[in-house]
Amino acid sequence: MKYLIFTSPKHTAFEQNERDWARKELKDVLFVSDFSEHALKANADYVSIRSSFSSMDRLRHLARFGWELSVLLVTELCSKNTSISYLRRWRQIFSILLKVSMQVESLKPLLIQNNAKASYTMWANDRALLLALAKKRGYIKRCYSRAHGRDVIEHREPITGKLPFQAFKYRHLNGVYCVSKFTQRYIQERYPEFARKMVVAYLGTEDRGSGPLHPESDEFVVVSIGRVRNVKRFYLIAEMLMHAQKSIRWVHFGDVSSHDPTTARYEAGLTALSSKTNVTLHHYGYTPNSKILDFFSGHYIDCLVNSSENEGLPVSIQEAISFGIPCMASDVGGTSDIITDRTGVLLNNDFHPPSTMKHLEEFIATKCRDTLFRQQTRLFWEENFNAANNYPGFFQILQTQGTFEA
Repeated sequence: MKYLIFTSPKHTAFEQNERDWARKELKDVLFVSDFSEHALKANADYVSIRSSFSSMDRLRHLARFGWELSVLLVTELCSKNTSISYLRRWRQIFSILLKVSMQVESLKPLLIQNNAKASYTMWANDRALLLALAKKRGYIKRCYSRAHGRDVIEHREPITGKLPFQAFKYRHLNGVYCVSKFTQRYIQERYPEFARKMVVAYLGTEDRGSGPLHPESDEFVVVSIGRVRNVKRFYLIAEMLMHAQKSIRWVHFGDVSSHDPTTARYEAGLTALSSKTNVTLHHYGYTPNSKILDFFSGHYIDCLVNSSENEGLPVSIQEAISFGIPCMASDVGGTSDIITDRTGVLLNNDFHPPSTMKHLEEFIATKCRDTLFRQQTRLFWEENFNAANNYPGFFQILQTQGTFEA
């Protein structure tokens, strides 16, 4: 029997890290994802979720489970916070439920074989729905989920303001591990009947040592990370730097989403910055996470700046403070769990670029270039976001049947 861990096929930086720790701490673990056959050959401890079904498959499944699925759909459509726009999408909602239900049945032998051990998903998305439905049908006894941001924060849904089957998931999951206090508080306030199941369990990053503590020149070095798209609002950093008084080098890692509505504003900001003689731009496009960490390790950086409109618990900030790099970021999602007066500065979500630029220059001059402050920044990481502390305890909970009741 093995612990079943459900992942996405993308293998984000945090997933790769958590997967590696799961292999070390659990030993008998099997990962489940919608991988391609080629990828499966390179990952012997993975099994694939079936992602496509024929029309005949659907008809057979509806003949057997149609009543159960219909009841679940009606219950969902009659649940709280349901809007007219959500009701109008009942076909899409039922389609999600039907697909997940068929995936449950396709995995039934695997789930039953391993039902004495915990099943866990790294995201509270359709994989959490799969586990909740499998538990309802008696195929597994214990199932858990992470909860980040986009997978649980329902007001981010621009039209409906609601995510499908959230209450059903929380009812049947044995526990939900929230990556931030913000996420925990949000779920507890929206679904107070399941508040006891919500526990904060921080992610963690690896210890690669401190970065350089002393600047190489008087030039301020600012770094940002992420794909240029609307939610990241990197155009605000460009507009901030238009008001820079000091000599500043802006290093950005991330490609540009060409079809994003904010791309033109971002590119206009870069064009305007090209005329400022005291601002130097180094934009590297898409860069593997390992290369970014090498840059953190080998180059002095005054400050990492995050201008996001929404966040879960930013891994880039966790990684930055592990090197002793102070941060300035908009106060959204779980960012305030990482950025405190020991690690950086929080900004209002609607911050004003000119005044914020002045604030940033003062912060760099007084704090970021203070060796003791940078050491304190790294110490905060060691106390809260060190993977070597966080993941062993997390997987120990899975092995000892958690701290929750069904």
